[in-house]
Amino acid sequence: MAKKFDGTNDFGSVALNLSAYNKLSVSAWLWWDSYANDYDMALGFGTPGYDAVDGWAVLPNFAGGQFQVAHFDVGIGYNSSAFDRASANAWHHYLFTFDRNGTTGIQHKAFVDGRVVTMTQWDSAAVAGNYANSTLYIMSHASTSLFGAGRMAELAIWPGVILTQAYAATLARGELANTILPERLLFYEPMSFSAASVRAKSNLVPPPLVTYSGAVWETSPVMREDRWAKRAALNTAAAAADDLATKFVRLDDFGALMVSGG
Repeated sequence: MAKKFDGTNDFGSVALNLSAYNKLSVSAWLWWDSYANDYDMALGFGTPGYDAVDGWAVLPNFAGGQFQVAHFDVGIGYNSSAFDRASANAWHHYLFTFDRNGTTGIQHKAFVDGRVVTMTQWDSAAVAGNYANSTLYIMSHASTSLFGAGRMAELAIWPGVILTQAYAATLARGELANTILPERLLFYEPMSFSAASVRAKSNLVPPPLVTYSGAVWETSPVMREDRWAKRAALNTAAAAADDLATKFVRLDDFGALMVSGG
């Protein structure tokens, strides 16, 4: 199952205190109905917007004709990067890293369906310091505009920056996000279970729970079927290539793949 958003006024929101962190990794399965260059958002952290606080955002409909990730430093400005969009009207797995490292270079990485993608920098402020204590908005800009149309599942946030493609490939094969470094997991919203005991899997206290407006359960099995199809394809490719970067990596290996930061 997943959550379906109509692109008109559906959204989710959850209070998150990220003020202890300057590096994040964000993972989700996303089905984006269709692309336009109108800034419609998949995720935006910050009230009244990600660019009003020390926030961050994921914008599939970036006006530059690409898929953008960005964050903001109050008083300094934006650091943002973008990559070529994956196909619309289909499930894809995304893993993004955000690193407020104080440089003017690219501060983000993106992995799509387990593979790193080439980023183009759009904004180059030397964003630094920690994120805000604010609200994460799902498929909208602060619940008021830029509503995204599509589906989402398995949204998770960890502190630190992923160093290797192996982690992204494991998630893209269909591993549930709450089995990955569970002792470090800051936020987990599967959008496939209604039980609060499952949705509350987090190391933030109290555990954050998403409130939805308008979004409905998507009962189609398409995500499960497509996810397992991707897993089979990746496993076949890994076996053929004998490539560590695409092989399944044991969960107890992941600690060595993270930079502890933020």
